[in-house]
Amino acid sequence: TLFRSRCASDTSGAWFMDPRTPAARTARSVCSSCPVRAWCLSAALLYGEEYGIWGGFDPEQRSALDFRLKSGETLRAVVVSALAAAEMREFDEAG
Repeated sequence: TLFRSRCASDTSGAWFMDPRTPAARTARSVCSSCPVRAWCLSAALLYGEEYGIWGGFDPEQRSALDFRLKSGETLRAVVVSALAAAEMREFDEAG
């Protein structure tokens, strides 16, 4: 089965706006239910994406994850724990 990202057909540019804007927050919420979220975040970390929201994480958030990678953690460990923490934050904010 081929999965398609939720942002693939979006033309708003919200993923590349200032992360503090309402549009960027909306983009993050789209990422939270995306079937390729982990792959997206992994690719952004592997390729050193400097701009935009990838897998629901903005550049500042990815910088902290990149530090963990450079400290020797595996990509899988960093991505799995980051997504789990993000899911808990989203859960806490919802209720």
